[in-house]
Amino acid sequence: MGFPAKMAKSDKPQKTPLLPLDTYSRKCGRGHPPRMQASEVSGRAYNYRLIFSQIGDIARDELLRAQTKEAVIQAFEHTPY
Repeated sequence: MGFPAKMAKSDKPQKTPLLPLDTYSRKCGRGHPPRMQASEVSGRAYNYRLIFSQIGDIARDELLRAQTKEAVIQAFEHTPY
């Protein structure tokens, strides 16, 4: 006696899974995701360069001598801008 070539089908219908096994997911890049765009960072850096070039002569000595947070704030308060 031999086995039939095809298996008999089940009488019960198969349940559809809630989450399919093979879903397409985009592979994330390495490292921590960026919080802001690179253009925003370079724009802020350019803005700070302009500000410090205008007040550099006035506040430079006080900023170099500053040892505390309050001293840095006071150095910027003495500038005319």
